[in-house]
Amino acid sequence: MIKLKDILFEDIIEHSSVVDTLSQALPHIKKIGNKPMLVREAHGIRSGAANITSGPWDKGKIGSTINPSSAVYDADLGKLFKDLVNKFSIKHIIYASYESNRHGLFGSEYFLIPVGDYKTVWSPEIRDIYADASAMKNEGNLNSFPFHSYKNEWPAGNVDEVLVDCNEYYLITTRVPIIQDYIQYTAYKQKTPVVQPTTYEQLAVIIEQVLRKYAPKYDASGIDTPGDPTM
Repeated sequence: MIKLKDILFEDIIEHSSVVDTLSQALPHIKKIGNKPMLVREAHGIRSGAANITSGPWDKGKIGSTINPSSAVYDADLGKLFKDLVNKFSIKHIIYASYESNRHGLFGSEYFLIPVGDYKTVWSPEIRDIYADASAMKNEGNLNSFPFHSYKNEWPAGNVDEVLVDCNEYYLITTRVPIIQDYIQYTAYKQKTPVVQPTTYEQLAVIIEQVLRKYAPKYDASGIDTPGDPTM
C-alpha cells in the first residue's frame, strides 16, 4: 500500500493491487446510479485508482484566504468564501467538473466517486470560484458575486467547477490497463467504436466485468457478461 500526503492535506491511498481499489469502490459507484459522472483532475496517482480522505475546506485553495499566515490571505475573499461555505454547511471541498473540457490544466482526468453522504454545490455563472472572485475584487465589484446562482444538486449542462463536499472519495481512470483492455475488447467483439462510460451505472458494469476476470474471490453471480467472458 502506498500512502501519500498532498498539499491539500488529503490522505491518498493506493493499494498494491488496483483490483482491491476497484472492488472497494464498486458499491459506492453503484449507489450513485445513473447520474452522469463528475471528473477531477489530479497528479501523483500511479496506479490509476485511489481512495482519498478529504482535508478540511479551510486547508485548501479558497480556505487559505482566511488564514492570516497564508501567502494568499485576503480578508475580503476569505469572508466571501466563508459565507458560501456557511450557506451550504460545507466541511470539505473537492474541486470537480461536469461535462467540461478543462484540457488537463490540473493533471490527468479521473472519475470522482464520493463515498457516503455528500453535497454537490455549483453555479452556472462561475468557472473558477477563486479566479472569478479575485477578478471581481480587482475590478471593484466583488459585491456582484452571484451567491444566488449556487445550487445544491447534481449539476446540469456544462459546469467547469463543482464543489463536492464529502469526507472520502475514489478517483478512477479508464486508462487503468485492465479497464482499458476490457473496453477495447468489448468494442472489438461488438464491432462498435471504443466508447468511454458517461454514467456511474456504465462504469459499474465495466468494473464488474473486470473483477469477474481478475478478482477470483469476487462474487459475480448473476452478471450478464457482454462478448466473450474470457475477454
